[in-house]
Amino acid sequence: PNIIVTAGHCLKRETDCKKISWVFGLNDQAIVSSRSVEFDRSNVYSCQSVLKFDPEVLDIAVLQLDRKVTKRTPLRYRDSSTLTKSDPLAVIGNSGQLVTKIATNGRVTEENDDSFLAEVSSCYGSSGSAVVNARTGLLEGVLVNGETDWVWDARAKCNRSKVCKRGECSGETVIRIQEALKGVVF
Repeated sequence: PNIIVTAGHCLKRETDCKKISWVFGLNDQAIVSSRSVEFDRSNVYSCQSVLKFDPEVLDIAVLQLDRKVTKRTPLRYRDSSTLTKSDPLAVIGNSGQLVTKIATNGRVTEENDDSFLAEVSSCYGSSGSAVVNARTGLLEGVLVNGETDWVWDARAKCNRSKVCKRGECSGETVIRIQEALKGVVF
């Protein structure tokens, strides 16, 4: 109830822990329609310590918050067995500085020992997003890397969101939650 797992590159260095806070319970509509947002201070949690920091190999950071998160149920996570290519996936994150987005209809495209590739709808800023098994509700992993998100439209002179048809792109890299938590004592 007081652990955050995110992509390691979301912290430049381990000491950044003390500079980061998480705010729960923000009203997405208020964020979109307002220049300033008010929130209850009791929903602000700070990083107390780093339990695991591996920005190079796994690209994972496991952080302990300053206290247990209240009024929220922690995600249950897969602690044994394996994800299969037939398992449907959902990703929950804040892509491209947008408000919280839940994208369903994802799928595993390739499996590795400590990670898997998945076709999921996400874009820049999604690093650290939870990848959940849409059938079981279990956290499967943490999104750490992915496809190029934008393509230049020379005629319109702007970037457009890259859209991949099934099987057209390699997918996003997801570190398995079992690997992220391996060796972590909490």
